[in-house]
Amino acid sequence: MSVHLTLKADSVTPDLARLASRSPALKKVMGVAMRNALISHFRFKNATPNRLGGTRTNFWLAVANSCSAPVVNGSGVLVRINHPHAAIHVYGGHVTPKKANMLAIPVAAEAHGKSPRVFSDLRPVWSGGRPVGLALGEKMYYVLKKGVRIPRDPQALPQEDQVRQAVTRAARIFLRRQGS
Repeated sequence: MSVHLTLKADSVTPDLARLASRSPALKKVMGVAMRNALISHFRFKNATPNRLGGTRTNFWLAVANSCSAPVVNGSGVLVRINHPHAAIHVYGGHVTPKKANMLAIPVAAEAHGKSPRVFSDLRPVWSGGRPVGLALGEKMYYVLKKGVRIPRDPQALPQEDQVRQAVTRAARIFLRRQGS
């Protein structure tokens, strides 16, 4: 599932919206500015280390790299974020296993970003007659869950005013160079 972001007339000043409606080139410039604002935001988020302190997976960098080139249409400009896992952070939701019976949630830095299948000596930890985790020696590496709720991340996307400012700045530079 990809995230679709559309820059519409009500996202910018009325004068700029009027000019953009008559100039596909201006819309394209505004779309590129929107994409660049998204990429910059995702790269900034990627600089934050993970909570477990394990090897970085660079998730937000992958999201930045998945931003599509802007597509100009009649009503605005569309930029897609084509990363398969970005939408769960933007909207939140429930995740359940697709290929296994349980999700393996890493709880050790050594397990972060790795499938339990890469470890050959993991053993199940049982409680109440059911598996609750996977351990290596005495150290718990994964907790097993039937599903998890991923909360909506309010910082998953940049603030609307940041994008608006970037788009307006790019449009003004374009118009100045065009002599408008």
